[in-house]
Amino acid sequence: MRAAGVGSAESVGRCPHGTSIGSLALVEPGTIPAESELCVACGLCCDGTFLVWAPVEPDDDVTGLAAVGHPVLESEARGRHFALPCPALVDRCCSVYGHRPNICPTYACKLLLRFREGAVDSAAALETIRTTVELRDRVRPGVESALEVSTPRSLFELFLEMDERRKQEGGLSVDPSLLLDIALLRRMLKEHFEKPRQEAGGSGQLDEAAPGELAQDPSHIG
Repeated sequence: MRAAGVGSAESVGRCPHGTSIGSLALVEPGTIPAESELCVACGLCCDGTFLVWAPVEPDDDVTGLAAVGHPVLESEARGRHFALPCPALVDRCCSVYGHRPNICPTYACKLLLRFREGAVDSAAALETIRTTVELRDRVRPGVESALEVSTPRSLFELFLEMDERRKQEGGLSVDPSLLLDIALLRRMLKEHFEKPRQEAGGSGQLDEAAPGELAQDPSHIG
């Protein structure tokens, strides 16, 4: 299938198989290839929910990133990379699909790997995604408000910042219901999406000790 032009109106909000996805309700099992079905229902790796950055290889096509004004960064700790969330993600679809860095089509979260292995079927995987996305949508506005965030940042990065600020003397006050939702979301991410730390190298996944890494490498603030 012909890819839409980079940065064109045709490309914005279009899914890989030409289906515009505005909500999970529009994802009907069997209408597109199974793995893509899961990805266009999700977008959690692209939107920064559990990844903070993504690597860029020397031969990667970065014209898509340039078209949406998203810079390629470089640091000693991470090499060439771009920060997440990625602004090319529109309604859970890549608006620069034909001009993505290589990590985009090759990355697979824990849930996708389990699906490939036959450990979970499409219906169960979609339900896991639906539950997690609903939690994310409840959590993100509260976290951004509590931290007074005005620019797009990785949600997992914000979790780590919130943890640090709550530990400080006279620390951040957070609504208990928000803390409960955060705990539920982090549990879902750890159980179903995040890879074990030793398998996630170079993917932009941080762990609970990550605030130090962020302090040493502030290039994620693009």
